[in-house]
Amino acid sequence: MFKKHILILSFTCPKHNGGMKMTLFNLISVLAGEQEKETIRLINEHADMTYKVVYEFKNAFDAFEEGNYKELGKQVENTCNLESMADDLRRKIEENMYSGAFLPGSRSLILNFVEMVDEIADAAQDAAKMLVFLEGRKMPKNILPLIKMEIDAGLDTIDVLRRSVIDMANIADMRSAIERIRSKEHEADEIENKAYSLLYKKVEDGILALLLSKLVEYSGNISDRAEDATDALSLILLLHKA
Repeated sequence: MFKKHILILSFTCPKHNGGMKMTLFNLISVLAGEQEKETIRLINEHADMTYKVVYEFKNAFDAFEEGNYKELGKQVENTCNLESMADDLRRKIEENMYSGAFLPGSRSLILNFVEMVDEIADAAQDAAKMLVFLEGRKMPKNILPLIKMEIDAGLDTIDVLRRSVIDMANIADMRSAIERIRSKEHEADEIENKAYSLLYKKVEDGILALLLSKLVEYSGNISDRAEDATDALSLILLLHKA
């Protein structure tokens, strides 16, 4: 019984004539303190902010693909600013956790999950910065559409992940979301392999090959880190089940 009060993924709090679903892992009981509730709110906000970072990177890539370098600069700056905001949220979460929010058994799992989500934002920022170095360079045919597909797959994974944090109502929904993320990550890996194959066959300029290789790598890291975050969620589910 004690564990169930610590690690409950979804429950309904009575509220007058209805119910109020408490989301996230809802790793706390209905008797949780304000510090835990505030931390969950921050984790929700951090996941949503991470999605915004990836979405802004996608906008930056669209500007790059169109050759609109003035807009590209703005979008890259926006991506970096949003990533900085995500970092601030992560630090606040960590401060709450190290100040005593949650019991130790839950704390380490939650911190690991938050760190994995934060690495998604880092990957999107790294990819956005690579676009600046590619300004004005002649791109090999067909590689940009592949990278765009890779980015879209990554954006889908973080969208499912953030919804699993904010919206999922029960463990079955969470497990279904985890499977969708893993499927999308596999799809992104296949696209990434095609991009590398095309890159190394068609690009003779060594600098261009290096820059594009890094762009493909960082773009692929978005879905990779999302899968890592789902692994952290899986551990939370296992502990809950235990």
